[in-house]
Amino acid sequence: MIAGIERNVKAAHVSSNLARLASLVDAWDDYLNKATSEISKDDVVSLRSLAIEIRKLLLDASDECQWLLEATNGQGSFGDQYLEFINGLPVSVEVKSAVIDKASTSRSGEIVQYLREKVSILVNTADDEEAAIASEMRQVNETHLPPAQTNDHGYMCAVGAGMTLGGLLGGNPGVAGVGLIVMASCCD
Repeated sequence: MIAGIERNVKAAHVSSNLARLASLVDAWDDYLNKATSEISKDDVVSLRSLAIEIRKLLLDASDECQWLLEATNGQGSFGDQYLEFINGLPVSVEVKSAVIDKASTSRSGEIVQYLREKVSILVNTADDEEAAIASEMRQVNETHLPPAQTNDHGYMCAVGAGMTLGGLLGGNPGVAGVGLIVMASCCD
């Protein structure tokens, strides 16, 4: 893989922050989608804390994903190495194939560029996504009821791509594998 301890450490930091974001958004969605009646004061406090953390991670994600894009600019020549790395990840063949097939039919037809295209979505939408979480939290604060409609979190495909790209760049197969799983379930 691509050498450079500083880059590997930064890639590990970015991909772990994105993994944390994915986990927290999943907890947020799970709670709000299951809530059918008034939310207790204790749960409102917990949701508020969760929303603050998600919002911070989303705002950080924009800069961190921009760094991933810059770090992988011109990495198309490493596409075969990335594919080899992906094929060695500890996830099912179906998950790997789903992402690799999407990459091969994408505009670029190349895995690194496909991941970069998906990551750029988060760079461009993190502010809007942060505002959507803030809006949902405002509704919970005001009514103690789950929002009538929650954000669909379409950016989760980009989060998965960032986890995968960061894991690949930093040589972390576990995070890259989880990123592929998120991508397989979230990307069109």
